Amino acid sequence: MTNVHGTLATGGAADEMTLTGLAARLLRYPRLMVLLPLAFGVLGLVYFLRFGSYVSDSSFTPEQTQFSLSSLAGLASQFGANLGIPTGGQNETVDFYEELLKSPQLLATIAYETYRFPNREGDGDTVSGTLVQLYGITGATRDEVTAKVVKRLQGRISVSSDLRANTVALKVKAPRPELAKLINRRMLDFLNDFNLKARQSQALAERKFIEQRMAEAQRELTAAEDSMQAFLETNRTYQSSPRLTFEAARLQRRVELHQQVYVTLAQAYEQARVEEVRNTPVITIIDEPELYAKRSRSPVLMGILGVFGGLVLAMAIALGQEHLIGERNRDPEGYRRLRESWHNSMGRLWRARG
Repeated sequence: MTNVHGTLATGGAADEMTLTGLAARLLRYPRLMVLLPLAFGVLGLVYFLRFGSYVSDSSFTPEQTQFSLSSLAGLASQFGANLGIPTGGQNETVDFYEELLKSPQLLATIAYETYRFPNREGDGDTVSGTLVQLYGITGATRDEVTAKVVKRLQGRISVSSDLRANTVALKVKAPRPELAKLINRRMLDFLNDFNLKARQSQALAERKFIEQRMAEAQRELTAAEDSMQAFLETNRTYQSSPRLTFEAARLQRRVELHQQVYVTLAQAYEQARVEEVRNTPVITIIDEPELYAKRSRSPVLMGILGVFGGLVLAMAIALGQEHLIGERNRDPEGYRRLRESWHNSMGRLWRARG
């Protein structure tokens, strides 16, 4: 037991001496330990001011479709009619918009759009080009370029959704504030155009379906009315017969049912014609992207990261220098050969560059 405790005590003292020795070694280079972190902190601030990104925020909520085949089927079912229409919902959810904004198809379209914005705020000089040109993306083929620019955009675009509020938030990062706003606006415009065309196409299909169903309903209504007319012509005094009275009521209900179905289809047909040419926005923008663009990172954070990186590098240089000094004292001849090899290697490298 005594030996074990003695060993532990010795190990703790050795650890304490090691930490103390490390601190003593680093304090032998006060200027290096102070100036290098400060220099890296300044470089971090300069990088932030020169190359920092800007973020443009926007949010929107999707409009609900006013008409769909499912609503038509629900309306007809109130009259006891089955129109043979699927009753699945037709409205897109916020998750749909979130996935659409991240899709490579949309991002590729955005990448090849032309953007024009001021070179500096208040300056009349402008910068223009596609995102492929502005980001300097190159490749052997167009497919390779497209894949690269889509990957770049996927790393600079953030989309989130709030199911309870039924809203979608879009964040776009770009080197210039105006460019971030323009990209954000183009994405919203493309999203609205895509959804508008999709709804117009859906309305066209629905209008054709209803038009065909109206022709069938018209034939069914005509047949029911003809049956009622033939019954009345054959049985002019049917009220005196309970059986004929019941038959007349049954034929009348059939005519009324087909009339209700036909009226419902006619109303839906007119609504589908309106939806087919409707060009009103299908998303309501809550926060406009042109409102402002903010820095993506804090200058204080960049300065702190620079100071930390400089401190780590300064510690590595100081410990490396201490190691070389120890090698020189322990093996002077080996240290001399090492210095000669180093100088010869640097000389050959310098001559090769020249």
